[in-house]
Amino acid sequence: MSDWRIVLQQILLMFLVILAGWVARRRRYISLATTANLSRMLVDVIFPCMVVPQMLRTVTLETLRHSWYIPALALAVIAVSAAIGLLFAPLAVRGPSRATALFLVAVPNWVYLPLPIADALFGDEGVSAVLLFNVGAQIALWTLGVGLLRGQAPDRRLLKAIVMSPGLVATVAGVGLALAVPGAGGWAEGAGGSLGRIAASSVVQAMALLGSVTIPLSLLLIGSELGGIRMDRSVFSRVLAGVCVARLALALPAVAGLVLLLDRAGLVTPHVPRMVTYIVASMPVAISSSVMAERFGGDTRLAASSIFFTSFLSLVTVPLFYYLVQRLGL
Repeated sequence: MSDWRIVLQQILLMFLVILAGWVARRRRYISLATTANLSRMLVDVIFPCMVVPQMLRTVTLETLRHSWYIPALALAVIAVSAAIGLLFAPLAVRGPSRATALFLVAVPNWVYLPLPIADALFGDEGVSAVLLFNVGAQIALWTLGVGLLRGQAPDRRLLKAIVMSPGLVATVAGVGLALAVPGAGGWAEGAGGSLGRIAASSVVQAMALLGSVTIPLSLLLIGSELGGIRMDRSVFSRVLAGVCVARLALALPAVAGLVLLLDRAGLVTPHVPRMVTYIVASMPVAISSSVMAERFGGDTRLAASSIFFTSFLSLVTVPLFYYLVQRLGL
């Protein structure tokens, strides 16, 4: 099966699980409070439990030496997307919604939707690339992203939130342990040897087991979040259309142009990180955007409607763009 068909299949699969979450919320199997609590558990516990074993399995000094730039790619994707928003905004956005619109264009769903696609296409190498991408994206979210929403630079409290982010802490801990204990990658495979190794293996396997629900749970929760959004004719606006066009149609070509410029400058991005960068750049608005908009005084109605429509439209745009990337040899 060609890669773009794998992407199409994964997108369809993911949207079926998202649909299950949407139905569950609409039928009140999942409440707003349950969604909020599970989302917090996903971010603070389950996702970090997936990250640590994955880092132990895939990170070595050699791979890190060749992958140090991946967090920088994440920063570049969000910065370029923000620039697209700034250039496009005068044509579609006016008034108090401008800051929120710029934020929505800048911040794609960089983890939970790209993860299963990268896993299906590239296996552990693709998953590791997404997790390293998450490091740079977290930094960009809390600095550039929050700056766009607030119209000012982040304060010390927000910078502390970056450092203490559970996913970022888990990534650093996993990388550090993998480098400090070269045999740690085998802990996830099974016990054996000393009591210390048995204990370490049990802990890592327990984390891997808990972390294995990251993708299906995240998709169910995305569906539940979407199921809680009430849509009527009043949500349709020029601003919403502008966000959809900029996020889904303009961001990826701009990022691809940057990657090609880096190639010409001699900074050639290897295949897997390159494809992961394109996949992330083509993603819809991040689900967390509505929470961020509410927290920092943005337009929550615009955020919610943008999440809904870009997520729905990405069912077509993501496979299409990946097909074009392959056909054009980008």
